[in-house]
Amino acid sequence: MVRKNGGGAVLAERLGELRNALVDIRRGAALNGQQRPTVQAGSESVHTGHVPLAHNYERAAARLGVSARTVRRLVVSGELPTVRIGRSVRITEADLQRFIDTRGGRDGGSGIAGGRARSGAA
Repeated sequence: MVRKNGGGAVLAERLGELRNALVDIRRGAALNGQQRPTVQAGSESVHTGHVPLAHNYERAAARLGVSARTVRRLVVSGELPTVRIGRSVRITEADLQRFIDTRGGRDGGSGIAGGRARSGAA
């Protein structure tokens, strides 16, 4: 099942933006004489200092300081747009940053939901 979050035209535009960004990154790296970092199989995770162009729900949740379940709720409610890349659903860095900017400062820095998710009575 394909979720249309913003319509097909928006999806096509976002995928085009991702493709163009990847091309720009590759060209920039080639012009600067940089090479992609190499990691041997089985090695520990390496932080390369770059921000991914698109995030899965778990990575987006870590960036927002909330649970992956909260990210799913934001996606379902339409507050956080997604793009489909093959069979994967991703949240672009641009959309995530836009969401953070529009929600900025409302929670005192403890995540967009004010810390841990709450249920029931307070």
